[in-house]
Amino acid sequence: ASSPDEKALVEGAAEYKYTFVSKTSNSVTIRNHLNKQETFEVLAIIEFTSTRKRMSIVVRTPEGQIKVYIKGADNVILERIGKTASHNEHQENTGNHLDD
Repeated sequence: ASSPDEKALVEGAAEYKYTFVSKTSNSVTIRNHLNKQETFEVLAIIEFTSTRKRMSIVVRTPEGQIKVYIKGADNVILERIGKTASHNEHQENTGNHLDD
């Protein structure tokens, strides 16, 4: 891991039986909780900047779905969560976990 945050993410994923296998310039391979390898095509990476206070990666899943994964400062991520009741519930639950 290149930072303490990344180390924490990798260790947290391992607790749920997700492990890093390999990375190339255009893919990332993990082993999931069912012990099955999955390779994600990397479509774009938006690097962390002090202005954005987050980094993002856009991937194509093995099933062909396009997903965006973001990591960053808690306050920056939380303020971008939607405003529906469902989003508010997730934000409250996430806040509770961060406070633990």
